[in-house]
Amino acid sequence: MKKSMIILPVIIVYFVLNTSGFAESGYFMHNTESATYFPDLSEEVLAVQSPGSPEDGDIQFREALWPFGGKDDDVAAEKPKSSRKAFFLSLLVPGLGEAYVGSKRSLVFLGIEAASWWIYFTNNREGNDIESDYEQWAGKYWHYNDTTSSSGAELNYNYWGWLQRKYEIPVEINPTDYAAINDWLEKKTESGGFESVHNLPSTKTQQYYEMIGKYDQFVFGWEDVDNADLNPQLVDNLLWYENTVGVLSPLRIKYMKMRGDSNDKLDAAQRGIHIMLINRVLSAIDAGRLAYKHNKKLDSDLSMIRVRIVQKRILDNNVPMLMVSKEF
Repeated sequence: MKKSMIILPVIIVYFVLNTSGFAESGYFMHNTESATYFPDLSEEVLAVQSPGSPEDGDIQFREALWPFGGKDDDVAAEKPKSSRKAFFLSLLVPGLGEAYVGSKRSLVFLGIEAASWWIYFTNNREGNDIESDYEQWAGKYWHYNDTTSSSGAELNYNYWGWLQRKYEIPVEINPTDYAAINDWLEKKTESGGFESVHNLPSTKTQQYYEMIGKYDQFVFGWEDVDNADLNPQLVDNLLWYENTVGVLSPLRIKYMKMRGDSNDKLDAAQRGIHIMLINRVLSAIDAGRLAYKHNKKLDSDLSMIRVRIVQKRILDNNVPMLMVSKEF
């Protein structure tokens, strides 16, 4: 509305100020009978128009006389964008909805998507590699009931030996009969006088690998506890099994560090997944919002009053005329 109010006075001033110029140039024809004046713009039109279609001449003539046109003429060529389509495109591939609307912001969301995938794959691969390493480490240096070490030397300690002495497990119970062992341990702890104990899984699950490093009761499974320099308190001690606190094992410490590094890498990979999901949601919302704003702006532009100058043939003369239009 403001544009229309401004344009009309400008047109009036434009032609009033140029009346003298038209008169001096001989652009007015005098009719002695009617005493009226009509601007003769035929020569001006011919000078402005170039060879081509009438539309081309009309555009050039209009641009020569009216310097405010051009912007609104491009609005009709734009098309409305579906907010729903933009939303689901970005939900599928972040940035795709923004590209559909025509926003360069799509590059930002695409970049975050690529980075999140890189974070996931890189850390997941490294975490799994370290996990495989610490499982091999445990298989080599932690002993449930082995009697020889990784180097072939005889072992004075293993986990089954500690468990059997600590909880007075009868020799009749087979070390691989986990059900019978767990039943016995439960009876002992319920009768009193015995500390509660963590039951080791019968298979090498994640819980198995966590327990043998985390809890002190499993320290006697690590083969380097049989080192007099590390654990002199165990030498010639008939009650060595009574206390697990303070028993040192560098092999166990290294194992726990490897597990920690693996878990850190796998956690970082999960953060990559979280970034990916958050980026998709934000991109989808942003694309839907951009499509909505695009359509609102398009509706606003199309509803504006358009003012154009066109040439019409009147009394054998090309006369510029003001055309005001509004689309609904």
